[in-house]
Amino acid sequence: IEQFEKVLNANSAAQLSEDALEGKLFALREKLDFRRAEQEIKQALEQQPDNPAILNEYGRWYSYQRLHSEAIKKFSIVLGNSTASSSTREDAFVWKLALLGWQSHFEEAERVYQKA
Repeated sequence: IEQFEKVLNANSAAQLSEDALEGKLFALREKLDFRRAEQEIKQALEQQPDNPAILNEYGRWYSYQRLHSEAIKKFSIVLGNSTASSSTREDAFVWKLALLGWQSHFEEAERVYQKA
């Protein structure tokens, strides 16, 4: 986490900074430091409210909190964002389908799959 913070503080390159932010958020989530992860996500979204990668991470954060409906909403936003990279959209698609399946929303999962 400290290494990601060093990159974020020292680098002005947008893509490198975004990758470092994603890495930091991932590390916090994997450490189960949900409080700090949420603070970092909200702070990042204040600066970039439509950033698909950050919204994706927020969806995963919600998923880890077992707040699946909220997670699905975040993934839906990413899927509707035309500026999201193909890998970010793919990630949102997989997570959304998995969560719909876990919630036994099979018909909706089928519609999402067919739409893709």
